[in-house]
Amino acid sequence: MACQQDAEEFFPQMMKTMRWSEGEAVLDFGCGGGGSTCKYILPEVESRNGIVYGIEMSEELVSQAKERSSAVNWIGGDIMDESSFNGIKFDKIFSMHVLNYFTDVEDIKKGLTRHHQLLKPGGQIGCVSLTANTMMWEACKAVAEKRKELLSNAPARCDWTKYENGKGEETFTRLLEGCGFRVIDLRVVVNREFTIQNLNGFKDHMIGFNPYIKDVPEDLKETIKDEHRRELINLTGAAEDANKVTLRYEILYIVAEKME
Repeated sequence: MACQQDAEEFFPQMMKTMRWSEGEAVLDFGCGGGGSTCKYILPEVESRNGIVYGIEMSEELVSQAKERSSAVNWIGGDIMDESSFNGIKFDKIFSMHVLNYFTDVEDIKKGLTRHHQLLKPGGQIGCVSLTANTMMWEACKAVAEKRKELLSNAPARCDWTKYENGKGEETFTRLLEGCGFRVIDLRVVVNREFTIQNLNGFKDHMIGFNPYIKDVPEDLKETIKDEHRRELINLTGAAEDANKVTLRYEILYIVAEKME
């Protein structure tokens, strides 16, 4: 998955860019099953006698994370929920492929404002987010456009990452500064690729990944999965019977700190 390869590449970059102190409280927002939290964030923080928290909305993934390590404070909940942290403030908040799940510009402003509220003075964020220029999103949208009866209530999802060609850094810097952050490093990284080795298996993931559709009836699920597979084939130009395809995608890389 692209998320895994991006975590391997970009978490270490973020950590080298950031300012570190002893005893910090660090949050992994959208920690999933905890793999990246434990591999990249936990060693860095533990080496400085700090504390790591991970928050994830999926109860199943939180359970997996708890089995992975007891050294992290795993939280099942929503970062936007005021009750999730019991007043804890963080020195750093990381996220990998999570900000793109906010819907439009106003929604991402609320999300970034919430990050600002949760940070201590001078606290920092490190994020990698998919932009709208991603084949996965294109495939999801194409299926949704043909299945309007299944449309979710978030048709603008990922649209906040659209920008005028060549002005991505300027656009996103302005957005972050408007939410109270000073940008340390911000890049739109283009022409990235990841390879799906088993497309027939991956289509099972796509139906859950697609944010534009909801409540797919059981008798339609296999059909919808096949429609996702077909869209990925069309986008990549692969043969109809291909089971291995390479997708292009684009990311927004952010390291920023809270301004006071």
